[in-house]
Amino acid sequence: MSALNRKYKVSTAQKRPSGMWFSSTGHDQKKMFNNTVKYIVKLRRDGVIDHNRCEGLVRQATASFVEREVSDRLDEVFVDIIPYGRFLNLP
Repeated sequence: MSALNRKYKVSTAQKRPSGMWFSSTGHDQKKMFNNTVKYIVKLRRDGVIDHNRCEGLVRQATASFVEREVSDRLDEVFVDIIPYGRFLNLP
């Protein structure tokens, strides 16, 4: 990768908006997912929810986590490919 490309990637990364889909890092998402699953398991151990509900909640939390990870990775690719100003004007 040339110095020009590296410079371009740094400059596009700095133009990312602070809100919406760029608000949390991958590490924060993993930590939030782990804490959510731990809490669901705690509810199951305490007898607050049954096995089927626990399994459904863990599946839903996993699906949400995977969806967000994939979305964030696609956003990173698009930011590198499409200039941010043009990205805002897409339909």
